[in-house]
Formats: sequence, structure tokens, C-alpha cells
Amino acid sequence: GGTPDIIARVMGQWLSERLGQQFVVENRPGAGSNMGIQAVVRAAADGYTLLLVTTTNAINVTLYNNLDFNLTVDNPAAVAGGADARTATVIQQSDIDSVRDAYAKDAIPQVQDQLNSKAQGKKLVLVGTGVQATATADHKVGDEVTGMTVTITVSGDGVVFDEKAVQGLLKAALAHKLPPGNQLTSENTKLTYEVASSTKDGHVTLNGHASGFYTPVFLQSAIRSHLKGMSPSSAHAFLQSLPNVVDARIIQSPYGLPWLPLFSSRISLKIQEVASPSSS
Repeated sequence: GGTPDIIARVMGQWLSERLGQQFVVENRPGAGSNMGIQAVVRAAADGYTLLLVTTTNAINVTLYNNLDFNLTVDNPAAVAGGADARTATVIQQSDIDSVRDAYAKDAIPQVQDQLNSKAQGKKLVLVGTGVQATATADHKVGDEVTGMTVTITVSGDGVVFDEKAVQGLLKAALAHKLPPGNQLTSENTKLTYEVASSTKDGHVTLNGHASGFYTPVFLQSAIRSHLKGMSPSSAHAFLQSLPNVVDARIIQSPYGLPWLPLFSSRISLKIQEVASPSSS
């Protein structure tokens, strides 16, 4: 629990992150720290057991005469432990990621274009995170190698639907909310939606919004039939009495008569829409 323990744990964590291998710190107290050194000396010489020494261990060499280990170093290159200097290539996660990113830069747009082509003019919605690139290496991070092979997989799923059909459903739902005897106007109808979710099995959930204006439904043939032979004043009163009529005018051309034509086919109706309440 002292300073050497703290140093060992910090170094162990750093080595684990650097080499991708788990390092375990084991404290071996006893005999002025000589027990710990003895355990390392007797460990297999496979490079998997490391020793952290302090000034105490150096002092012990002068205090004990019967130690069965020797900490003195006569190697002129003591820091290198007597080993010849060498350079090794160790795989890091950034090596794999850089290969993936370089390939994905061009591959992802190509796959997206292929999906749009398969949609055949319909609306394409990508599933989940869309088109993604994943990398798989033939060696693990931390392996010492002379080379490696990285396999890049670019994939994505999408759902397509008929946008015109969606707009038709929204308009039908809006028309269903109108009061009886009314219809949507041909202008100022807004139909929008956004994708709420989509799944690989082809299901897509949309949130739709529809708004517009409505106007009364006039059956022109029935109105013309009723107007034939009426006096202009009676005809005006009849038209003015129809639901939702704001203003009615009777125009006779080329000259006025005391009655309207006796044949309904000779009567023309012109209906002009004015702003009415919005339905959404």
C-alpha cells in the first residue's frame, strides 16, 4: 500500500493499455522486501514476471551476506538489460481505424448510391445508423507483426415507400375531418411528414402533418336545374340562401330579361372560393 505499490499499479495500467495485455500487481512483503525479489528470481524466465525495485533493495545488498540473488549489474548497457536494440511493429487500434476510414471515405457514398438506385424512385429511409464501415484484422491489437491484413465491410439497410401514397393518405385523413358538405380547396394544402423509426423487416413509422382550407360542395347541375325560369330577384335570393354563400350575383348577357333561361344548359355558374377556416 506504499509508494512502490502506487507506482506499480500506475505502470501496470499504462502497460495494459499500451500492449493490450492484462498486468497484475502482486505485493510480496517480508524480510525487508527480499521475499518479493526471491519470488521473481524463482519465476520462469519467460518475460512474464517483472520486478519493481526501490532503494531498499539496494541497501539490503549491503546488509545481508547470505542472499541467494545478486542485484549488482556489470553490463555496460544496463538500461537495455544487455539485449541488443531492435525495432518492432506492434499493431495499434489506430492502425486498423485509419485503414477503415480511408476506405470508407469513398465506399460509403457508393453503397448509398446503390441503395438509392434499388429504391427505383421511391423514398429511401436508412435503418439505424445507416451505411457503416467495419474493419476486421487478422491480428489483435498489441500483436508484434511484420504485416497484417485488414478486411473492410461496408453495409447498410434501408426501407422504401411510395411518397405519393403517403401524401394521399394524409390528404384523405384531412378530408375526413371536414364538416359535412365541404371539400378541401385545391390550393394551400400542406402535407408533411418525418420518419419516426424504421426496421430491417421493412416496417417504417411516419409522423404526418396535414393542414388546408375547405369550401362548400356545390352540385352545379342541381342548382342550374332549380334556377331555370326563375326571376332574377328570386334566383338571387335562392343563391344567397345556400349554406356558406357569402355573396351571390346574377348577370344576364347580352341583355336582361324578367326571367332566367328555361333550359338549365343555358345557365352558367361561376363559383369563387374565398378564405375559410383551416382544417388540420
